[in-house]
Amino acid sequence: MEEPGLIADYLDRLERELGFDPALARRVRDETRDHLLEATECEQAKGSGHAERRAIARFGDARAIAAQLATGALRRRTRRLSVVLLAVVALIFVAMKARVAWYAQQQWAAGPSADLAAAVAAIDRGAFWASLLAALVACVHLGRVLHAPGAGARLRRELERFLHLCIASCLALAICVAGDGVLTTLRIAANGWSAAAAVPVLTVALEAACAVALLAAIRTAVRALARAPIAP
Repeated sequence: MEEPGLIADYLDRLERELGFDPALARRVRDETRDHLLEATECEQAKGSGHAERRAIARFGDARAIAAQLATGALRRRTRRLSVVLLAVVALIFVAMKARVAWYAQQQWAAGPSADLAAAVAAIDRGAFWASLLAALVACVHLGRVLHAPGAGARLRRELERFLHLCIASCLALAICVAGDGVLTTLRIAANGWSAAAAVPVLTVALEAACAVALLAAIRTAVRALARAPIAP
């Protein structure tokens, strides 16, 4: 069934308000259209004038409805991001440990760059533990936010704090991955390139891919929060 003019305009406004989450916007538009068309038919059957306008008025203001839906959507999005954050930190930790074990098994020494490698390794470890700490604090903070009542400006502030902690964790991970790249380069330079060198190279590539995926997820969450129709 085609959307009458007033209903189409209303649905357009609702979809724009939910533009921070296209999938949610499309789903809500479809469900709202069906509801408003049925409500309009009921109003017409009762002989009411301005059936579309009455159906829309009874349904509610588009922005208010979008704000209610946005609150739940943002909570779900940030919960997923917290899982991604912890998963990425864990994967990078496993990759680091696997690479160190492989070096020991292959008896790959740091060679003449041992002092430089030790300094980089110290920075590397510090960056990783800083990333892990920021990730844990972020998730604890988010857990309190998700289980606490409230929305609007307070929710936005708390979610912004969570995202700032995620960014700090991601930046520390980037330093860690860069350090791993330097350490791997020093090891290969000291022991020579061979097919076996593909193992540490691939683990560093995996770390970099995980860090990039985390950065993309954080960027998407930041943009969604900025566009969501909750109180500024």
